[in-house]
Amino acid sequence: MKTYIQIGTNNGDDEFKQRIEGLSEKSNIILIEPHENLNEEIKKNYKKISENHNVNIINKAIVPCEYVKYVDLYYSPEHKGLSSLLKRKLLTTSLKKQVEAITMDSLLNQLRITNVEELHIDAEGLDYEILASINLEKLNLKFIICEFWPYDDDDELSNYRTGPNFFEEVKKKYSEYTISETVSGGMKSILFKRE
Repeated sequence: MKTYIQIGTNNGDDEFKQRIEGLSEKSNIILIEPHENLNEEIKKNYKKISENHNVNIINKAIVPCEYVKYVDLYYSPEHKGLSSLLKRKLLTTSLKKQVEAITMDSLLNQLRITNVEELHIDAEGLDYEILASINLEKLNLKFIICEFWPYDDDDELSNYRTGPNFFEEVKKKYSEYTISETVSGGMKSILFKRE
């Protein structure tokens, strides 16, 4: 059974969901969203999909460091669903709450997943850190799409690396992948495809 993973599901009403709706083969769908207040909306948006696929919602934050067990999640009271582990310099108002954290490698190990058909990352600035942390020697990962993050050093607390300068380092790790850019709905994304 093929596995499709989304990190940063938000409310689940997005292009990833549309992609899953088009799958004919029963698949494992893993939705990772640390902001558990969005669970009811995710369940509602995935109700029909759950009839044909195994859907699993995981309320944890994906972090690059193994020793971190809890992290602060910053979220905007004005924009429901807009949350990040970055204390973003560009957000004028944000609240925070502590959420459970796990690395991508640990989560995949717990779920006994070694093959991923598609990984979609929309982690509001943490995308490149997540990409840098994945152990590609233990994972057959065919296709990745992540959010293009144009802001260098966007974390006020300097916990995480962001922006094009760091992405240049990340690209070296994914040298076996064809890397391209696309724009959809006004948002720029980066695609990684392993032939």
